Amino acid sequence: MGSIVHNQPCYIEAESDGMHEQHLLPSLDIIHASIREGRIADLDSMVVIPSFIDPDMSASILFSSDIWTAKPCMFTQREGMETFRKANFSDLENELKIEAKVIATFFLWFSRRRSKLNSIIRNIEQLIVICKCLQSIGVKSIFWLNRNPIREKFISTFSKGKSNSTINNYLQVLKSVCAINLTSLSELGYVLEYNFKEISSGRDDNQTLCMPFMVLSKYWQSYMNHFDNLHFNYDNVRYLASLPGRYRRYLEANNLKPNHKYKEKFFELYCKDELKAIYQDESCATKELITRREAGEIECKKSREYVFATKLRGKDYLAKCSTKNDVVAEYRVDFENLAAFYNRTALLAVDAMQAMTGMRISEARSIKFGSLIKDNGCIGISATLHKFSGENGSEEHWAAAPYVETIFDKIRLLASSFFNVDEKDNLNNMFIKTNARAYIDQGRLVPMSSQRKADLLIDWSNKHQIRLTKEDVDEFWSLNPNISRPDVIRKSIFVGAVWPLKSHQFRRSIAVHVRRLSLVDMKYLSFQLKHLSRTQSEWYTSGSELEQPRGLIPRGIAKELEKASLELSATMAMKFQGASNLYGRGGKRLEEHQPESPLAIYPSFEKAMQMAKKNEARVMSLGNGMYCLNGAECSFTAVVQAAKCNPECENLIADSDSIPVWQRRYSKYKAMYENALVNQFSDDGAEFLRLEMEFYHDALKQYGVEV
Repeated sequence: MGSIVHNQPCYIEAESDGMHEQHLLPSLDIIHASIREGRIADLDSMVVIPSFIDPDMSASILFSSDIWTAKPCMFTQREGMETFRKANFSDLENELKIEAKVIATFFLWFSRRRSKLNSIIRNIEQLIVICKCLQSIGVKSIFWLNRNPIREKFISTFSKGKSNSTINNYLQVLKSVCAINLTSLSELGYVLEYNFKEISSGRDDNQTLCMPFMVLSKYWQSYMNHFDNLHFNYDNVRYLASLPGRYRRYLEANNLKPNHKYKEKFFELYCKDELKAIYQDESCATKELITRREAGEIECKKSREYVFATKLRGKDYLAKCSTKNDVVAEYRVDFENLAAFYNRTALLAVDAMQAMTGMRISEARSIKFGSLIKDNGCIGISATLHKFSGENGSEEHWAAAPYVETIFDKIRLLASSFFNVDEKDNLNNMFIKTNARAYIDQGRLVPMSSQRKADLLIDWSNKHQIRLTKEDVDEFWSLNPNISRPDVIRKSIFVGAVWPLKSHQFRRSIAVHVRRLSLVDMKYLSFQLKHLSRTQSEWYTSGSELEQPRGLIPRGIAKELEKASLELSATMAMKFQGASNLYGRGGKRLEEHQPESPLAIYPSFEKAMQMAKKNEARVMSLGNGMYCLNGAECSFTAVVQAAKCNPECENLIADSDSIPVWQRRYSKYKAMYENALVNQFSDDGAEFLRLEMEFYHDALKQYGVEV
């Protein structure tokens, strides 16, 4: 896909039920002719989303289909983690449906975009929602919105019950529709002249607010307290997670259909002793999942008639039930609560990791049980970077707080027991956000779908009473100089208010406060946040010019981190100083002067430490398998996700340990470069990718690695 315009018919071959077929690829000329001549059926066989994973192209989505999804495209096959969006046109009347499909095809094939396929499908979903609203008020064309009375009625109807942020998202889609005005379809009335962004009152969300330091600290502490106090008897977990499967087998063996009477009998006759023991185990968090009935309640449920309190249309009333239960379980467990127990713990684990790394939510979602990195006492997380990457994303690393290891240890043991998988082998490739509900209902190991987290985060803030003091409020306004709508923000930021948490705030807050504490320079911060340019990181850290945060800040932290940085620099310096077959001009300089030589750059570990402390020949990682002998003073820091360095720089150095990094990066940039050529990216963009690809190709070539 991309900005390719086919002026002549283009076909792809397909096999279906042994029959050879030809399918059109989208062409503005063909779409124009079909609409102009009233031959819409000619578009039915047009491929809107090709399937590159099937040699016969049989899974491609055609214009005639009412369900458009990203699933057939090879670029979205991401180890099961990707939640495939689905645009469903089936509820639209024919005229609006055709119009919406034409616009959707324009989004996919002819508009200039940087979004990934799944994001475009999301825009199409939003377009369908808009069309449904128009349909509900009797409008038969989206282009009738050019008429003022219809537009006002639509805005009034559509805005009910929606926040400014939600309305903004939909208006952005309408603004994208305006780009169709520049195509030949405008001759057929496909023209939307009104700029809908003018209607918007602006976004009212707070995704990028920076937290006051003490607020950020309270969130970190709340996650640590939660996991410190979370204890399991893993035999209990394993037993409870096995019950849904055992219950299904019990029904099958007795040729029974699911019924609450049979479940009561199953619990009482086959599980009572074990459930009682778990209920009495005060040291295990699974105790809360077991319900115990008193003797009187059991007798009541055994009788033919009993009264119970319930609700009808929101009102309380007493209902009578005529039944007879031969067996009523004293101890029982709700399978839905059992699934929610694991899912809630997994979500909190990922939230805590995101809070302690500054990862984006799209990155945190891909964390697996085997994603923990331990390297010379440092802790990190491996996950998939989606932003600024190709459709498949790329594997990247994030530094993490040491406590993240504790979270990994606990969630790994919980998941191993819950899903009954080997803790060492099979668990590593599973996502932490594996859906316990699907496992309990169907025995399947699949990822959780995307979830709305706003309510969960606000509940966490309320539960832990993370409220703002006067000092917090004063600090907040100093830390957030770029707020565009302070009138909106003041509604939630005031003394005594619970902090309005959103997950992206951790990212901004970490950026600001580590710069305030001078714990890291901008180059490494950009690498941690995975920003494409230093300019973006500088915006994130606006507000960091203030004095150090108030309160008891462990000032020894900065000193210890600097000491660790100096030791790492000296260690790498001595490793390279005594090595051979080094890469780069810096490497050649070291090879020419071995440690015993009076001209050796690093004659001893102590000397390397002293040089690093003075910022003289301080060895620093560039984050791409390369190192710089003058890292503290290096000026090549503008572009972070790139080769970054002049390959002829006299300070560039690496050794064969970096080969796996170079191989991954070469493959990544090669795929991006080829995609750029296919999709006719700008010459500058394609040339940038080519240079990146060749940078790693040349590095691999020195060590005789075929690519």
